Amino acid sequence: MRETISPVIENARKDIESIQADFMKCSNGTLGNIYLIRTDINSENIEEKFPLLLHYDEERIALVGKNKRLNNLLMASFESTSYSG
Repeated sequence: MRETISPVIENARKDIESIQADFMKCSNGTLGNIYLIRTDINSENIEEKFPLLLHYDEERIALVGKNKRLNNLLMASFESTSYSG
């Protein structure tokens, strides 16, 4: 699953990093509040507002490092014993 979604997540992270860098250039080097906003096409009213942050992705990266890929999983053997106490 990780291999399938990894390119999409990495591209999204690069996009957010690029947006943050551009914002910092325009704001004297400070990273303020940047949001992705979804609006109603007809009225331009804001329907949803999402902060563009990377701290959630930092947690994902930490978990990927912690939960390494299992090698030779096809060669593994699993057993289950039930007790009818």
